[in-house]
Amino acid sequence: MKKFMDSHVHLKNRNEEVLNIEGLLKEMDDADIEKVFLMPANSTIEENERMLEQVKGHEERFIPFAFINPYHEDCVERFTDYVLNRCVKGLKLHPVCDAFPADRAYMLDPLLEICDRYRLHCIIHCTSDAPNSSPLQFEKTAKRWPNVTFQMAHMGGCWLSNDAIKVCKRNSNIYLDGSTVSLSAVRRAVSSCPDKFLMGTDIPFYHFEMEKLKMHYATDDPEVFHKITYKNMEDLITERRW
Repeated sequence: MKKFMDSHVHLKNRNEEVLNIEGLLKEMDDADIEKVFLMPANSTIEENERMLEQVKGHEERFIPFAFINPYHEDCVERFTDYVLNRCVKGLKLHPVCDAFPADRAYMLDPLLEICDRYRLHCIIHCTSDAPNSSPLQFEKTAKRWPNVTFQMAHMGGCWLSNDAIKVCKRNSNIYLDGSTVSLSAVRRAVSSCPDKFLMGTDIPFYHFEMEKLKMHYATDDPEVFHKITYKNMEDLITERRW
């Protein structure tokens, strides 16, 4: 049975449907999803704590990311505690929802220093929402931290996917995440960066089977298909020594 990995999943209800860990595990099993990068619904302390409590006992299926707002006064201390004591393996940042520029060094570098120290992975929302989250802003931050791996969530969205692909090609520590992105943009990304593209669903907004179908349409090369749906994420996990 072919297995898949998903790099972009939130623990969040789907409209009126409760999607807790048990519900998410069922969807994963039904879709042959072996492992996911899991993030809270938002950057509140309550949602981070809810996710970290629910993943206990399921560490073989979920790699937890803390969703941090750099405006929060205790964000560095809290993130450090999550990493040292709560098995968190990465950082999720959302420049649009939390209203900060993706290249604001004085805000982000204290958090990224922790990522650098503990070999973590950083996922940053990156769409065409001006003025906070363009691929070029993302690149400025990634260049400051060459030993941290970065995932460009949504790879520039509708209008900036070509910029995202260029940024990925010229930075060895940047990966593209095609969640919510058009098939045409994903095809271009997979063709240009087959070793640094990660399948991502953005659950609860989409479904695993929808994203798997998009991956089937993105390439007809079985080796590339395996890379973008499983091996690239597996290799990233191995490289980060998790």
